[in-house]
Amino acid sequence: MDAVTAALVAQGIGLADAIPTIDRTIPIAQSDALPSAQLGYSLALAAGLWLPWVALGLLAAGVLVARRRAVALVAASVSLATVCAVLVAGFAAGRIAFLAAVSPGILPSGAADAVYATFTGAMRDTATALLVLALAVAVVAWFAGPFAIPRRLRALVHSGAGMARRTLERRGLGTGRVGTWLFRQRVFARAAVAVAAAAVVLFVRPLTPGLVIWTLAAAAAVVLLLEVLERPTTDAGVAHESVAHEGVDADAPATPAR
Repeated sequence: MDAVTAALVAQGIGLADAIPTIDRTIPIAQSDALPSAQLGYSLALAAGLWLPWVALGLLAAGVLVARRRAVALVAASVSLATVCAVLVAGFAAGRIAFLAAVSPGILPSGAADAVYATFTGAMRDTATALLVLALAVAVVAWFAGPFAIPRRLRALVHSGAGMARRTLERRGLGTGRVGTWLFRQRVFARAAVAVAAAAVVLFVRPLTPGLVIWTLAAAAAVVLLLEVLERPTTDAGVAHESVAHEGVDADAPATPAR
């Protein structure tokens, strides 16, 4: 009221000086458990700053020390997606339980729903976004892994990129030295794309499923564009394309001839 009175007076409404000072407290809830709830909420905020990073670090460490990293990455991603799905379901069940516990005796149903949404909305959205991200990582890890079906799919991608590259070169749109340089730096280029996508997911807030999906789609489009722009001219590049046409993973170790 003091702020409103000052604003009205500043706008030339002199009658606002007659507004009396109001000092009134309006109770919105009565509960002896409020101090405990405040303490728990403060602890949750403190733990929320570092606990997710510890969990992700442990998952990454488990993948790095695994013998079959592709399989471990798929398993870790599916496990994270499962945990996030359980968490999202838990928030939905918790809302029902919270409303039943406090409404209408302590809070009206509308107010209770708003309080629960305020406390859990960001966590629910983050869990949903991580669910989408974990599923996407599982699919990418499976696609990049040494499995039979992904090898065939990668061979199709390499073959399609090669056809597009040759078509552009016939029309005078070759990438020349830039394409040769991109091919030599292909590992670092893909790593840069992955780091950029991870940075968006980790640091852009609020984290939403839409943001995750669009980030992954953009990263996939950039990788496909790099595949087309690269110009294999070395012996390794020729082997890379010939192996792709044969439907075998170019990164897989060669089997000695018998």
